[in-house]
Amino acid sequence: MKPLSAYEAAQAAQAAAADPGSSVFVTANAGSGKTKVLIDRIARLLLLGSPPSSFLCITYTKAAAAEMQRRLFGRLGGWCVMEDAKLAEELRALTGRSAVSSSDLARARALFAQALETPGGLKIQTIHAFCERLLARFPLEARAPPGFEIADEAVSKALIASAWDALASDARAGQALRRLSMRLDQGRLEALISRLVSQSGALAALMPNTDDAEDASDAIRARFGVVEEPSSILQRLVKNAPWAELRHAARVLMEGSKTDQDTAQLIRRALETQAAEDYLCIFLTQKREFKKKPITKPMLDKHPELASLFSGLGAQGAVEEALAQVRAAERALDTEAALTVSALLQAAYRRRKEQRGALDFDDLIESATALLRDEAAGPWVLFKLDGGIDHILIDEGQDTSPSQWALLEPLRNEFFAGEGARSLRRTVFAVGDPKQSIYSFQGADPARFTGEAQALSSAAAAVGAPFIAPAMTMSFRSTPEVLAAVDATFEGLTAAGDPPEQFNTIAHVAKRAEAQGCVEWWPIAPRPERLPAKAWDAPLDQEPDDSATARLAAAVADAAAGMIAAQEAVSDEHGADRPMTAGDILVLVRSRGRLFNQLLQACKRKGLPVAGADRLMLAQDIAVQDALCLIRVAIDPYDDLSLASFLKGPWGELTDDDAHLYPLAAHRAEGESLYHRLMASSDGLYAEAQALLARLRQRRGLPAFEFLAQALEERSSDGRSGWRRVFERLGPESADPLQELLNKALAAGARGESGLQAFLRSIEQDEALIKRELEGPGGALRIMTVHGAKGLEAPVVILPDTTKGPSLGADSGLFLDHGACALALTGRGEDDPVTAALRVRHEARALGEHWRLLYVAMTRARDRLIVCGHGRGQGAGAAETQCWHDQVRIGLERLGAQSFDTPFGPGLRHGRLRSASAAAPTSGKRHGDLPAWATLALTAAPARPVSLRPSHATSLSPRSDRQRFRRGTLIHGLLQRLPETSAPRRREAGLAWLARQGVEADPGEAYLAEALAVIEDPRFADAFGPDSRAEAPIVATVHGRTVRGIIDRLVVRDDAVLAIDFKTDRPPPETADAAPLEYVLQMALYRAALLQALPGRRVDCAFVWTYAPVVTPLSAELMEESLRRAGLD
Repeated sequence: MKPLSAYEAAQAAQAAAADPGSSVFVTANAGSGKTKVLIDRIARLLLLGSPPSSFLCITYTKAAAAEMQRRLFGRLGGWCVMEDAKLAEELRALTGRSAVSSSDLARARALFAQALETPGGLKIQTIHAFCERLLARFPLEARAPPGFEIADEAVSKALIASAWDALASDARAGQALRRLSMRLDQGRLEALISRLVSQSGALAALMPNTDDAEDASDAIRARFGVVEEPSSILQRLVKNAPWAELRHAARVLMEGSKTDQDTAQLIRRALETQAAEDYLCIFLTQKREFKKKPITKPMLDKHPELASLFSGLGAQGAVEEALAQVRAAERALDTEAALTVSALLQAAYRRRKEQRGALDFDDLIESATALLRDEAAGPWVLFKLDGGIDHILIDEGQDTSPSQWALLEPLRNEFFAGEGARSLRRTVFAVGDPKQSIYSFQGADPARFTGEAQALSSAAAAVGAPFIAPAMTMSFRSTPEVLAAVDATFEGLTAAGDPPEQFNTIAHVAKRAEAQGCVEWWPIAPRPERLPAKAWDAPLDQEPDDSATARLAAAVADAAAGMIAAQEAVSDEHGADRPMTAGDILVLVRSRGRLFNQLLQACKRKGLPVAGADRLMLAQDIAVQDALCLIRVAIDPYDDLSLASFLKGPWGELTDDDAHLYPLAAHRAEGESLYHRLMASSDGLYAEAQALLARLRQRRGLPAFEFLAQALEERSSDGRSGWRRVFERLGPESADPLQELLNKALAAGARGESGLQAFLRSIEQDEALIKRELEGPGGALRIMTVHGAKGLEAPVVILPDTTKGPSLGADSGLFLDHGACALALTGRGEDDPVTAALRVRHEARALGEHWRLLYVAMTRARDRLIVCGHGRGQGAGAAETQCWHDQVRIGLERLGAQSFDTPFGPGLRHGRLRSASAAAPTSGKRHGDLPAWATLALTAAPARPVSLRPSHATSLSPRSDRQRFRRGTLIHGLLQRLPETSAPRRREAGLAWLARQGVEADPGEAYLAEALAVIEDPRFADAFGPDSRAEAPIVATVHGRTVRGIIDRLVVRDDAVLAIDFKTDRPPPETADAAPLEYVLQMALYRAALLQALPGRRVDCAFVWTYAPVVTPLSAELMEESLRRAGLD
């Protein structure tokens, strides 16, 4: 039999993995088609008749879930409109069947609608989303708070901060924190506390009996083999010291050299004080290291009996043993303090979540796992789920944490517990790559991934269920040159860590065997020999233009611009060459630090379109800070710093300090504010800023969303909107953070927290990271972290952050590993046996993840990879040991890479560059013939909805002008808000609300009197009674037209409905017939919509003219006539 080619073997592996007849555990290299296989498997299961509701597909992120769902629905939707022959061919390729019937085609075409119409849809979701749905379905069994809230990052931080406040009065917490604060500076203490918060779930299991402090302390000390306090150990050491021998030594040493005499003096002091510290000084240096020669050789030759004192068998040996015991005891006490703080904080945090009815993401996993494992409720829940889930599919299994695997275990076991709820074969599918496990800080463990493969194999074998574990090694992404560089770089390295050795053997096969790629290695961008002195007033974080990172960032930007200008080629999706664009370039760094920011700046200076940061702290974004300045000056224009920032920002545009701000700010009288000077200036230079500031002050009572939206939409005298001014100053990437700010303002308004001051405070305190998904290139160069780029790819990848070595030290000194914990606040030399063992395991894991992160970074590249770096530490071109930069160089040297010129000297290149013709298409797409349906004539567009919002109706009125419109808006606002306020407080509340809208006292009194006259009139009591509702939205189709509007006041009873519209016209018409036609038509449409929404009830409509006040009922005949006149009958 002819052996399979590499491509045929890859296809066979993919087909086997997608076969719905077996449970499967797939290990797959980067770019080998993991997502395609998962989509293929779901499609084949659907074709076999599995309902869409029977899948539980778990993936790592919301973005990955959305992408997977998009691709699946894209395939199913494509089948709906595909020609028979092409669809039959695709189904044969997918299923491996030679014959496809017409019923098969019909079934395939029906799947799209079936998936869309399934209640709850296809369950492609994150593990947390699954837990949320599970707990919402079984809240009583899970003992979850009714209608629980998901505590996101911002809510969790607020609750943790509140929990910290509660610990201030806790004696145990105070004692533990005192110990830690004595051993750590403020920065390290804060870092440790953050680490304790992030690992609180894992640490909770290590702190037994937290309610019994003595039992918990004994348990921790037992782990370290500690039976005494450090002071007791040292007291025992001093008590058992060989004092007689030491007295003899002190006497004879005084006859020796200065070294001997110094030792004699230390012995005499210890003899005098009998203090442990003085005794230790005999043997230890100031660095707490044992002295190499406390006694000179001539003295030892003359008095050999002294040698026993300073040997491992004598007094020094006893000191060594005692110090080891002290270190273990100190480590136990430090660890106990850390665990105590963690446990007490977690308890306080848990109480606050209970008070709020909230669950954080860890709670979702913990509660769902407890529910499925509960002896009483678990079987019932599994039985109910057993009737709905037939297939579990796990994507990115290497990033699934042990707690998440533990959650899925009961479901998996239920699948193999016999026939289950139905006779249909039920399967588990998992796919992942141990070499890409880079989320250990979130609990991911590559060893657990391979362990789960063995567990699934055993579970399937126990009931005779088919199981396979194919390996997918062919890359459909990268060129042979890129893959060869990856393989050579990782030769001899342990990347996958503890799993079996086959996962550490990295070997790729390229599907794109004929494609030409290129890998480049640049020498390190050198550090300048001497940095120039900074000006005394320069920003602390300002980086010199000739620093190593600045040089490297400029070189990367130059290289990117040069590749684009030279029209270097990359491959499109069909394998054809096309010119490179900025959107083809992905720059990956290890963290969003100094280099990250300098790369952004360098690319912008070079004129390259840049997508911006993939993660940002909202309050730290410059565009957001400028927008918040608008709020600050509106609230308090006498804040000189905020006002100056506003004037220099995109809205003020007074950017020249010397010509613009200095003349305004200089030589002010004592106590004179910048605001006073600005508003008093007659210089036309400041006229635009003065007018805008006045408008901002008038709007300070608006909700935050309206305030910001108006500032962004409003046009200046030259016709530019706020959006445009921001983009001109900061670039179009500013749109994302500003949109996020608007979203938060809108959400605050929905919660009733729309005031500017409250909103400003909430944003300033919000430390949550905003995650921006940059999956698609979008025409802009992307700069991301390697973690953020997981799952992405690009034709060109640049790695500039490669000279840092592995982070082998414990995060904040806390070692945590599989049920063991130690807080190491000192160096390796003072480790006790427990800590030493934890340190060794931690370093092995950290080193493995260090190399796995490099694997992920390199395998994002399709056509071209550039590896470069900047100097660190001592020396102009120094790099840390075991850094990526050195390892890639070693790999390219193994491949015999050629030398070439780089911005920093001779580098290495494997492969060659390709150029594309200037006439080559840049889209990378090939268009075929349009399908027949695309040429059909368009049907007429549906009628435009009739909007009956107040602005629409008022705009038809001849009485309308800007001042009257504002008066009407304000009176409507009072009529909406004041009825819910108790009568004694209405006047105060109304005036306060009007003041927030910027209304002066005299007109405000008039508006308030008009509104209160209506509210307090007994004739309108029903309109403001318990059955009424203010600002009731309504949408309906009336006579073929969509109508939407807001009814000012709606009263709904069992037999009748009353719709009231407030009108502020002066004077009001005397009769209903005299009312403007558009007013009557508005009410007629409301009435028609209400008759549809509430059939069987009488619908009455009336105007209430606030000026008199006067009520004008509208007859049904009058409203029907208005519909006829408008052509809507």
